[in-house]
Amino acid sequence: MAEPEKPGKERPRGEPFSSAVFTMEVHDGGIVSLKRSGDAFDTDYILAGKRLGDAVVRYRVAGCPWREVVTADLSDAAETRFHRAGDSEYVVTYSLGGRKRPELLLDMRLAFEGEALVWTLTFRNGAGRLLELGDVALPFPMNTDYVWDKEETASRRVFLHSFISGHASFMFWMRCNSVGPYLVMTPLGRTQLEYFDDKGRGAPFEGVYMAYVHSAVQDAVAKEKGCRWRQPNTGVTLAPRGAAGAEQTYGFKFSWADGYEGVRDALYREGKFDIHVVPGMTVPEDLVATFSFRTKSRVQSVTPEYPEQTHLEYLGTRGPDTHVYRARFSRLGENLLTIRYADDQYLVLEFFVTEPVETLIRKRAAFLVSTQQHRDATRWYNGLLSDWNMSTRVLLGPDNLDHIKGWRKYMVSGDDPGLCKAPFVAATNVEYPCQREIEAIDYYIANFVWGGLQRTEE
Repeated sequence: MAEPEKPGKERPRGEPFSSAVFTMEVHDGGIVSLKRSGDAFDTDYILAGKRLGDAVVRYRVAGCPWREVVTADLSDAAETRFHRAGDSEYVVTYSLGGRKRPELLLDMRLAFEGEALVWTLTFRNGAGRLLELGDVALPFPMNTDYVWDKEETASRRVFLHSFISGHASFMFWMRCNSVGPYLVMTPLGRTQLEYFDDKGRGAPFEGVYMAYVHSAVQDAVAKEKGCRWRQPNTGVTLAPRGAAGAEQTYGFKFSWADGYEGVRDALYREGKFDIHVVPGMTVPEDLVATFSFRTKSRVQSVTPEYPEQTHLEYLGTRGPDTHVYRARFSRLGENLLTIRYADDQYLVLEFFVTEPVETLIRKRAAFLVSTQQHRDATRWYNGLLSDWNMSTRVLLGPDNLDHIKGWRKYMVSGDDPGLCKAPFVAATNVEYPCQREIEAIDYYIANFVWGGLQRTEE
């Protein structure tokens, strides 16, 4: 939980830019306040002191190294021009790589279209050589600063739901009290989202959720750190200034939805996918996954990542534009199903296949007892079922947190992380009795609970 808001944490005053359903303020090219007109609660969806409508761009001109530009750093620079077209359109143009001879120009456009807010980004090559966009990252500094005042957090703070999966990606933000409306964002046309991180890049956006339209540069950075991202990481090359293919436009639509069903209807309305999966995206190998999708788009194919180890069956339609499939996976671990639709657009369903639930339960109990129990009579926590560091193969404990940043002693010996393991083993033994595990629980109670976790009669 965040600390209570400190005095002086204020929003920059912006100029009004509103419609019948959006009450907003813009300042130096970004949205600094966004509310639902006539809302039951005075909820601002933008974090105080932040702005929506920026980008972190990594590009390079042919023969030159990568450059990184954060548009928020240029909001008051000479290379930036603002244009207001009445009450319905707001445009800011950034000249990247020099004002007189910019290498890249970026037009950010905000426009009201009906009851929607449309956000477009148009990149134009200003150089006489090929220019490559390696990353186009979009920060979403939404109002997730949760405070101790429960009413403030419940009614004036929001949290994110996101589905990053190609052209069918979407996000929506809902209040913590779940009272609608929800703010929904969907890509337009052939715009896709292919990667995300929640650390942010660029000083104004440290710690902010970032979604990537292109992520070729960030992909290389992530792989160096051991990331195994499963979706394509792309870039795009713009032709020299003045030639065909010298510019590229991406777009997103923001709209309001009345609850979860309203979000589903918005996805269907925008040509995306309203998806249901049973029992879920994590499925044991002895069960089948049944999924449906409702879409206006023409589906070209549904392709398993491992066709020889996946049995995929089309079960027909169930209602207008609703298609039902059944899948059985025999390969453990990650299994992708790729849906191609419309003009070669795609989305990916990422399943994770496990052994049968009963097997997982019994294996987990056995591992806890064999690997994660302290047996040292000289320690006050003798008998504790603690945590195991898989990377270093070290059993953690109150006296040894194995240099894991941010961990505290109570996390391995108390509260939810520390005290859930023994009840799990005990519950497992109701169905699958094992003498070794029963003895481990007896040892835990006799040595850790009595006199360690709890006081004795003395």
